Order: sequence, then structure tokens, then C-alpha cells
Amino acid sequence: MLKLIGFIVSPAFLTADNLIGVAQQSAELSLLVLATTFILICGRMGLYLESTIGVAPVIAVGLMLPSSDGRFMGLGLFPEWTAVPLCLLVGAVSGAINGFLILKLRLNGFIVTLGALTMLKASRWLSPTASP
Repeated sequence: MLKLIGFIVSPAFLTADNLIGVAQQSAELSLLVLATTFILICGRMGLYLESTIGVAPVIAVGLMLPSSDGRFMGLGLFPEWTAVPLCLLVGAVSGAINGFLILKLRLNGFIVTLGALTMLKASRWLSPTASP
């Protein structure tokens, strides 16, 4: 029904290009939902996941960009092909820190993940690659 309404409102809605674009854009959201599902199945909550998805690419780009080339300045520590592994590593480290604080130190999961959400959002603006 919704597809029919979308097609009536915009004939470009059901075109192959639009459907491919929607599928590509929803991949990141699908990974976030999958991670959240596993956390909820374990009886926990994870408020920091959205911020981790936002800050991991920023940190990876900051580590890869050259230190004196163009508009953005990075550290230039890694080659370009390390972008995806660096993003995954940042996400894994963030999750490991939160998991350690919640499971081993027995801190309140809501408070830990809320604090991680706030810190990760703030670090996105403190990055050397953030635009003004």
C-alpha cells in the first residue's frame, strides 16, 4: 500500500535507481539495528551505538588524512586502504570499553552508555577533520 502511495506521489519512487539508493542508504541503519538487537536480547541497553557509527569514520579519516594537505588536516598515520578496518577497530574498542565498564565493573548500563553517547558526540566536534 505504501509503495503504491509513494508511486502515485512520485513516479520516480519505484525506479531501479531509487530502490538501489534506498538499499544502499539503509545498510548502515541495518547494521545498527542488528547490533542493538543483540544487546537487547542479552537484556542490556546500548545508547552509544549511533554515536559510535558517527565518530568511527571521523577518527579513521583523521588518522589517514595527510597532516598538511588541503582543507582538512589529519595525522597521516595510516594509508587509505585502512579506512574500513580502522572504523571497525574504533567501534570494537568503544564497545569493549562499554562492555568492560558494565559487565566487569558492574556500573549501571544506562549511565555508562549515556555517558559514552555524550562523549562520542562531543569528540566528533573536537576532531581535526570536523568542518566549522
